[in-house]
Amino acid sequence: MIPVGKYRTSQYLYRFRRKGDEVLTDDLGAFAFAPLIGDEGWHLV
Repeated sequence: MIPVGKYRTSQYLYRFRRKGDEVLTDDLGAFAFAPLIGDEGWHLV
């Protein structure tokens, strides 16, 4: 699974699966990802 789109704007989530020699792509729709903060997240300056 990967998010595709510009940071902090609307993104789309895609899932890629392999079935034999074929790669299947599922569009899971639009998302707005919230950045992680603190020791385990992004440190915004």
